[in-house]
Amino acid sequence: VDVAVGGAGAAEAFLEFDDGTRDTLSIEENRATGSFVLRKDGAYKVILRNAHGVENDTPITYTLTALRDGSPSIALLEPDSDAVLTEALQMPLHARIRDDFGFSRLHLYYRLAESRFGTPSETFEALPLPLQNPSQLDQDVVYEWLLSQTTELDPVPGDVIEYYVQVWDNDAFAGPKSARTETYRLRLPSLSEQYQELEKQQDDTQDELENLLEETQAIRDQFQNLRNELRSKQESDWQDQRQLQQLQEQQKNLEERVEALSEQVESVMQQMQENNLVSE
Repeated sequence: VDVAVGGAGAAEAFLEFDDGTRDTLSIEENRATGSFVLRKDGAYKVILRNAHGVENDTPITYTLTALRDGSPSIALLEPDSDAVLTEALQMPLHARIRDDFGFSRLHLYYRLAESRFGTPSETFEALPLPLQNPSQLDQDVVYEWLLSQTTELDPVPGDVIEYYVQVWDNDAFAGPKSARTETYRLRLPSLSEQYQELEKQQDDTQDELENLLEETQAIRDQFQNLRNELRSKQESDWQDQRQLQQLQEQQKNLEERVEALSEQVESVMQQMQENNLVSE
């Protein structure tokens, strides 16, 4: 509270609350200052008293409303609940956090949950995550989790790592409140599992290629038939134009599928390289 003191010199200044209690303000020159903790809705008046004990007449009543500090919320947008680790031991995390006043800290908790050779851990280890702007109330946090650099984990194929992310608000009065995500899993697949998945993707790619070839030949035949029909006519009618439009749409759809298939093949090749599934 910072009040300008005017008129006859004030010797004392108080805050008088609606429950009858008073809190003394400090007077320096022509200003009265002080502070108090607002715990609930209420009202107060500023009371000034001169050296003769005379107080200000009909002081203004100021009403205060205490806003409730709600709990924060957090959602993990990436990765999925059961994600696959590569030998690079790198996983991008994407979390969305919300609060009504701001945040104080954000932590990632992890543990080795299943292992073929090591000993699983019963407790989670904490890893602080950076908060670029703690006062931003609605924000996305992206973190590139490099397990080999930020943890003591050394997973081998078949190991499962469990983790969750927890955020705290900045409630300095009642104490920070927190929210956490569900527990998610990261799994480093065995070589046999990786080869099985790779084989499945290659089979799917081959099937799609065969379907594309058959459909391409069918469209080529339809184009040829339509061209022969148009050559035998003086001019094309609406039905011919509609058929040509449909063939063009089918051709465009094939081109999109070819592009998607190309991206799928590239993804498979990248996966093979990342997991050392092929030799030079």
